[in-house]
Amino acid sequence: MTNILEGNKQQSLAGYIKLSGVARGSIEELMKDYFAYGRQHQLTIWPREKSISEIREIGVIWNIIKTTPTLPDSPNFPHLPNHTESAVNLMITLTKQAGYLQDQLITSLKEKHMREGGFSEKLLKQRLDYRKKTS
Repeated sequence: MTNILEGNKQQSLAGYIKLSGVARGSIEELMKDYFAYGRQHQLTIWPREKSISEIREIGVIWNIIKTTPTLPDSPNFPHLPNHTESAVNLMITLTKQAGYLQDQLITSLKEKHMREGGFSEKLLKQRLDYRKKTS
């Protein structure tokens, strides 16, 4: 996930989009790892609706996020459920939500790039404006 932070510091919007894509790939890899763990331990992977209704930690986490606009470095999130199947399903659900949010970020960055242009385009415009002023 540090790719998102590194991308945000890029001068180039294209670089930010690329690093966000790398972060999205990492999220997908993590989700596959949770599914593999569930298969290896013969755990049932629940549908989304059951995860949301059965795992109280999901609601607790979202309430913390909604009421705290800027999360501290160590937010007081609940511990994983004691039951392994519940814990795996919680992590799969949270990973899917993180992937969805990452997809939304990438989409908005692409739209911004389409509207505003990229770093190179802005530099070229500044250069052309400068040449007009000095000639």
